[in-house]
Amino acid sequence: MSLIVLGTVALDNVKTPVGVKRNMLGGSASHFAMSARLFTKVILVAVVGTDFPGQHARFLKRKGINVDSLKQEEGKTFQWDGEYKKEDLNAALTLKTELGVLADYVPREIGPHAHVPNVFLANYDPDVQGAFLDLMKKPRLVGLDSMNLWIHHKKPAVLKLMKRVDLFVANDTEARDLSGERNLIKAARALRKKGPRLIVVKKGEHGVLFY
Repeated sequence: MSLIVLGTVALDNVKTPVGVKRNMLGGSASHFAMSARLFTKVILVAVVGTDFPGQHARFLKRKGINVDSLKQEEGKTFQWDGEYKKEDLNAALTLKTELGVLADYVPREIGPHAHVPNVFLANYDPDVQGAFLDLMKKPRLVGLDSMNLWIHHKKPAVLKLMKRVDLFVANDTEARDLSGERNLIKAARALRKKGPRLIVVKKGEHGVLFY
């Protein structure tokens, strides 16, 4: 059964204790698609700029991901600069972000993909996620991911969207921030009451909590 994902496709510049890598393929949609394609057919919906390396698009396609809806527009691809310090390799420190073509992107038409039964809204602006969900025709299962940026600055939009989805994914910090609960069991229970019937709390190297 096919699955469609909306999210970001980015160029990542990452510094770690052992070195620096630039212009790596990153973004919420890229990472999700690379995992999900191990289990089902995946259609990726995102936007990139004219600077996006063709090798990255070919890599995704070679892995079996449908990139027909990976749009290229005039401008720069969304770029993230981050650092992982040896004291805590689970925590990413954001050094800089450049939205590029992402700043004005809203999906407006997805043609035959509108009937794909399974939808995942990877981390993105909740207003854009909602606009994309409006394009889908009676999806069977809808999953949603978010992050602290949207939870802190667009909480009403996140909560509104949660009422329309079946599955919500958050890391432990995000789950606590959105629910107001410190205990993760209580946090998951509180998040479930906000709409989604399935809650996944990511705990980094310690796995996940499924409620």
